[in-house]
Amino acid sequence: MSMISQSAKLRLASWAVLILLAFTAIAVAAEPPVNIHCPCEIKRINETKAVATFSIAFQKEVDESGILNVKLIGGDSINLVSAGYYVLGDVAIDSVAYSANPVALQVAIPLNYRPSIDTFISLVLMDSEDSFLDQVNFIEIAEEYYNSGGSSGSADSKLMVNEAVDFQYDDSTFSIEMPSISSTDKRSSNEYLNLTIAVGNDEGSYYEAALVEVVVSYDDDGNTSIAASGDLNFSLTSSNFTDEPEFRHIEVYFARGDDFVMYYRLETFGEDSLPPYDDVWTNIDTITDSDNDGISDFNERIIGSSSTEQNSLGTSVIEVAFTVGTAADNTFLGGSNLEASIAQQVTSANVAFSDVGLDIEIQNVGIFMVGDDSTLTGSDALDVMADRSGIFAGLDDKFTRQPDLIVHYSTKDVADTGGVAYLAGQVNDGIIDFRNRYDIGSNVGVVAIDNSSLTLVHEIGHMMGLSHSRKQAEGAVSATFPWAVGYGQDDNFATIMAYESAFNATGMRFFSTPDRLCAGPGIDKTPCGIDDSDTLNGAYSVKALSITALQVSAISNGLPPVMSISGPDPLYISDPNLAADLVAVAVDVEDGDISSSITSEIVVINNPRIEHDYEQRYTVVDSDGNVGKGYRSIFITAEDIDTDNDGLVDYLDDDDDNDGVIDTLDAFPLDASEQLDTDLDGIGNNADSDDDGDEIEDSSDAFPLDAAESVDTDGDGVGNNTDTDDDGDGVLDSADSFPLNASESLDTDGDGIGNNADPDDDGDGVEDTSDELPLDATETIDTDNDGIGNNADEDDDGDGVADISDAFPLIDLAGLTDTDSDGIPNDCDTACIDLGMSADDDDDGDGVNDAIDLYPLDGRYVQDSDGDGMPDAWESAYGLNPNDPSDAASDQDNDGIVALDEFLAGTPPSGSLDIDGNGQYDALTDGLLFLRDMFGLDGDSLVNGTVASDANYTESADIESRIELLGSLIDIDGNGEVDALTDGLLILRYLFGLEGDALINGVVAGNATRTTASDIESHLESLKPGTL
Repeated sequence: MSMISQSAKLRLASWAVLILLAFTAIAVAAEPPVNIHCPCEIKRINETKAVATFSIAFQKEVDESGILNVKLIGGDSINLVSAGYYVLGDVAIDSVAYSANPVALQVAIPLNYRPSIDTFISLVLMDSEDSFLDQVNFIEIAEEYYNSGGSSGSADSKLMVNEAVDFQYDDSTFSIEMPSISSTDKRSSNEYLNLTIAVGNDEGSYYEAALVEVVVSYDDDGNTSIAASGDLNFSLTSSNFTDEPEFRHIEVYFARGDDFVMYYRLETFGEDSLPPYDDVWTNIDTITDSDNDGISDFNERIIGSSSTEQNSLGTSVIEVAFTVGTAADNTFLGGSNLEASIAQQVTSANVAFSDVGLDIEIQNVGIFMVGDDSTLTGSDALDVMADRSGIFAGLDDKFTRQPDLIVHYSTKDVADTGGVAYLAGQVNDGIIDFRNRYDIGSNVGVVAIDNSSLTLVHEIGHMMGLSHSRKQAEGAVSATFPWAVGYGQDDNFATIMAYESAFNATGMRFFSTPDRLCAGPGIDKTPCGIDDSDTLNGAYSVKALSITALQVSAISNGLPPVMSISGPDPLYISDPNLAADLVAVAVDVEDGDISSSITSEIVVINNPRIEHDYEQRYTVVDSDGNVGKGYRSIFITAEDIDTDNDGLVDYLDDDDDNDGVIDTLDAFPLDASEQLDTDLDGIGNNADSDDDGDEIEDSSDAFPLDAAESVDTDGDGVGNNTDTDDDGDGVLDSADSFPLNASESLDTDGDGIGNNADPDDDGDGVEDTSDELPLDATETIDTDNDGIGNNADEDDDGDGVADISDAFPLIDLAGLTDTDSDGIPNDCDTACIDLGMSADDDDDGDGVNDAIDLYPLDGRYVQDSDGDGMPDAWESAYGLNPNDPSDAASDQDNDGIVALDEFLAGTPPSGSLDIDGNGQYDALTDGLLFLRDMFGLDGDSLVNGTVASDANYTESADIESRIELLGSLIDIDGNGEVDALTDGLLILRYLFGLEGDALINGVVAGNATRTTASDIESHLESLKPGTL
């Protein structure tokens, strides 16, 4: 037993290299204008297959998406743009027809073999040219991924195992049954696969225990099954590997020739079962805010706070360092006016944030002169800023506090633009890879100091994940969300991220939002954006910024502390000073609990738009200088309130209404009859007739506390919206014609009546009880019970005679001889007559009645005029005289076999494959002589080195004469031409002993009449007299 290195699998290690993408913020996303729409799920079925569930959303009205590629990716970063990744699996999907609403898909993805890696799991959408369209992330912190089997990443056509495999073996034999396998692209076709049973290690090497070739037939959907058995080279026991215990996995490999396709682990020595591959990943949701505190659950996980308790972050401070070159400094806005010019733009940016309700502050952490930038366009400046080269070399050493963002000031003429910046979180659904953004230099932008005062906030918008308007996008939107874009209306207005020129409109100093009104001069106001629920038109930059601001603010100096208010908020009290002892809790993800560092003050509110009278304001600073803030609203009352009359005023009472639920967990702390308000509609669950606000009364709602569910058809505790099999009948809803009826799953004829109840399943007018193919409306009868209806069956009675030639197409010959295959038996007994048939009076179908046909069973011959035992037609074909009986003893080719014996043997009387006449059929003599002759060689070129030493014929003239004597008999494939590259090679291969596919592969003419190995072998055998 010798060890074989599995070269294909070893190559997987080198194929699985990081592939670096380099998309920048100024890159335009490719066509088509589509994105992945979630909720999304990836379920690993086994090591060969995963199923991804998601939707495709269109961003523009087009006919269709075109073919799309879906890739399961393991990335070295949570954002694949400008990151490296492994392809864990990929598949092409058919074009999706346009819809204004997201189109739900469930896609089977063949998984690739992948040794252990720590990675981020992502789903990537690409177009047919593998241009990047969208990505969705599924884990927030890199985790180990390992796939012990699967496909080769380079395989053109991949396979997936759909059901459990049955593998049996003893000391010397094996059998394997794989009841369901799918191909990614093969349909209604056959192929040969090499199936190897092996014992392998974890490094990609193995010992081959058995190798068999299997024929695989794929149906219209690409599904097939494989069964194989054979002898083992060695017994599959661990005792054979005591010196190499690492070889412990029994595996099955598939290959097309030498090209590895897929492998699947069957078992491991000493283990009762294999580890399950049943991972389920759901997409990262960056939007949901479970406790409605204004901090998304995703951001709460980042800062380490609870997503079920309301917390406060305070202002997201984004620290920006400004660099200035000679271009900007030499303008009237530079020099002595430089600081004021930058301050004015920072103020404009902060006003733009606050005007739309965003608690975001741009903070200037320094202005740094970098020298001559007169030759740097905006794009050039981005490159050298990111690399810290040229005039930006050593820039980091100048910072006294590392900034989150760096903005370089130039001019429009020099930069050749008003501004440009790298786009953060590109197509990444609100996830900014903030921990790596500074190190890779992608937190930079360029602003022309002589451009609009809103240019700075526009470019910072890019660095926070915003893109231009949908109208300006040539293909798919490249922003962090498809709706994280500017918005405008033609001849009316354009918001900050939209170009005024694109809409011929007045610029607004607002980010897009449906919660504010905008209008150009003299035009009625309309919303400044469109809600993100509109996947086709959504424009809601404010919502996107509320998600990404925290992450951008943490690029350089860590995350801010999170504040939670202890005790009642709002507080109703007679004297604001009584609140002095009430506290807050501050927790910092880096520093831990820093509550002891909180300072507070009580401030009077003199603002008629604010209802409360005072605020108790809390402030804390973490070790990185990040500030956390929170406040408590204080209302002054005539006297202190004690809701439950327990003698403890509410602001000191942990349970104001004394209902047993502490105030911090009580949605109605002042109402003892209520504690919960699931739908946050202000009506407690006890009084609310629709607790979850899904417009289904609780009395009719199977999930009264879950707005996403209301029905549970099969009563399994999983709501129908989530349940993949609503009626619990074992058939997935996606494949169930009656997903809410457990007694039905199929409706073949689409008449609304399930097959179990329908008396005519296929709707062809023939009752199922009388229909031999009740699920096929095109068929009702199957005479020979072969599973193919008579309408499609070319041989209805299954007697081997095609209907088109069968005189009795519905009556089986039942084994009776039918020489001419016309469906009429040669002889017909009583039973045959009873079936409705009669005997054939021309058995060989040559048009001559058997009564006068001397050769009634051979359609080639009728007469033997001279009575010499050789038919007239045969004698004429080979130059003999059909009226001369003496030629039966002739020997035209002098091979020692007389003409009569040649006829009886089925060989020609005028030649054989033994061209040199030495009594042997030899590839290196006879075979090469035929081949050279067919190539046109003659004379010495024909015979030199190719005539046997004991040959009877050695001269070229004799050889040529003997070949000529064979005439058309050496047209081996019967296409009417004698050709060296077909007929010559067939003779040569045959004389070398090749047979079957090895004989004919690649050497049969396209117009051949003999195409099968058996036909060609039979013809060649007839040219070897004395061997039949």
